[in-house]
Amino acid sequence: MEEKLKSFLAKHKKILVPVVLDLLALFLVFWVILPQFTEIPETTSQIKGQNSRITTLNQSLSNIRSASDTEVDENFNTAVRALPTNKEVALIFSALSAAASASNTQLETFSLSVGGIFGRATELTQGVTNAPTITVTARIRGIDSRSMTQFSNELTKRLPLAEIKNISITSDSAYYEVGFFYKPVDTSKIEKQDKVTLLNQSEINLLNQLKEWDKP
Repeated sequence: MEEKLKSFLAKHKKILVPVVLDLLALFLVFWVILPQFTEIPETTSQIKGQNSRITTLNQSLSNIRSASDTEVDENFNTAVRALPTNKEVALIFSALSAAASASNTQLETFSLSVGGIFGRATELTQGVTNAPTITVTARIRGIDSRSMTQFSNELTKRLPLAEIKNISITSDSAYYEVGFFYKPVDTSKIEKQDKVTLLNQSEINLLNQLKEWDKP
């Protein structure tokens, strides 16, 4: 049997070698080369994605380096005072007291929803800026209705940001229902963000307006 096989191979060697080489070439084409071609679009897409991310990171790094540390800190502090990250009772009391002092009125009582420490609890609601608010009820005493109106104007031009929801005025006092805005920070979104952009003119104008309202 072995002799017959050797004889067959010797006789048909010229034919078998090209056939074997052709079969090997077909194997390489269909099982090695073609699969790699099909992966090219996916690989190209991944490369483009990585290049885009690198470009974004480089631009973000350039923006960070070009920003003034002092200005960034100042803008951050202003933004946090405008929209505190939680229910800042001290800032609320400070704003009410300062508005009362500027309008020649007196802050007599106020209550808000912080575990009942300062009075009756109130519900947290969504404000017009799509930020949650803490509702505060305050009693203000003044000499006339004009001083009450001035108190309203002073309060809405101070930080933290607030909206007056309801006013009930008597002869020498008024009850105000005020919503103070705050904005909890979602750290998960910050951790996933690679892009850091410079402030546009509209954002700069808004910060400048807030800085004007950030007064004692």
